[in-house]
Amino acid sequence: VEMEKDGGVASYPSNKAGAAYGTGYCDAQCPHDMKWINGEANMIGWNGSASDPNVGFGHYGTCCAEIDVWEANKISTQMTMHSCSKPGQYRCEGVECGDNNGKTPGDPGDRFKGICDKNGCDFNPYREGATDFFGPGPSHTLDSTKPMTVVTQFISSDGTDTGDLLEMKRFYMQDGKKIENPMPQWPNAKNSISDDMCQAQMTNFSDRFDVFKTAGGMKGAGEAMKRGVVAVLSLWDDHEVGMIWLDATDPYP
Repeated sequence: VEMEKDGGVASYPSNKAGAAYGTGYCDAQCPHDMKWINGEANMIGWNGSASDPNVGFGHYGTCCAEIDVWEANKISTQMTMHSCSKPGQYRCEGVECGDNNGKTPGDPGDRFKGICDKNGCDFNPYREGATDFFGPGPSHTLDSTKPMTVVTQFISSDGTDTGDLLEMKRFYMQDGKKIENPMPQWPNAKNSISDDMCQAQMTNFSDRFDVFKTAGGMKGAGEAMKRGVVAVLSLWDDHEVGMIWLDATDPYP
């Protein structure tokens, strides 16, 4: 994510904790559950979570570009690109956070009005139709019960670090074999993430390519990488929707 590598200590003198204590984090969901944003307590309008007394939701969110290199559990694997129209870590409020998801079916509310592309453009083999590609046991192309190497490549327009980002590619190594992402079966499909792939996939899934493009698309994610991104590794669960975006039907029936 495009957070400051020191967690905001240099930018906000009131922040004495830094990244080691979890301050300064941001992502494209503009999370409101961060207790400290820009060196200040996110206590205005704070509401505790009904499922966890240690977390909650405050008035401000904290936004930045997010590159999900690998999100996975034993049955699902996904990579996703999320750009934002504002550079760096940004404290949001109101519509620019894109929080309100609408109160009636089919009403997106403010979700697609925020500065970040919350949906992003993803590649999840199961969702692409390859239901036996990744999972536990030998019936899957990739057996998640065994060690594997996950390789992610970022392809630029001129083959250098200064070129525009065009593509995010993935392959795996397991048992000495190179295993490429599966190829989807709809028109203009590709097995890596690019602007063309995102347009084709989002057309197939009736998703919002216009939001992805307006937030910056692949080039925008690449610009964030040039400015500097921080690697975030975590074991986590999702209080709001129970990770259904990764391995179940969304919305949950």
